[in-house]
Amino acid sequence: MAALSVVDRARVWRGLMRKWSGERLTCPFNKFALYDPTANIGAVVDTDNWIDTHSGLTGNTTGFNGALTVAMRAALTGDMKTDLLLSVAAMRRGVDYIRRLLGEVD
Repeated sequence: MAALSVVDRARVWRGLMRKWSGERLTCPFNKFALYDPTANIGAVVDTDNWIDTHSGLTGNTTGFNGALTVAMRAALTGDMKTDLLLSVAAMRRGVDYIRRLLGEVD
C-alpha cells in the first residue's frame, strides 16, 4: 500500500483535530506537531511511514510508539495514539472509509 498524499494526510489531520476538539480533549502539543502540511512532517507522517515500513517483511521491529517523536510520544494519550494509527490506516483504504470513522474529512 502506498504512503498517503499530502492532501490525504491533511484530511486525517483535520479530522483528528475536529474529533478531539469535539471531545474537548486537552492536547499538550500544537497542531503542527500532529501534522504540518507545508513541511509534510509530524505525527501523521510518522504514522504513515511506520505503516509503510511494516507492511512488508522488512524485519523492522520498531513499535508504533517508537516511531513517534519523543515529544509526541509523551503528549499523546493512549486513546489519541489509537485514533492516530487507525485514522492513517483507514485513510490508506480511501476517503469513503475514513469518512465512516471521522465524519467529513474534506
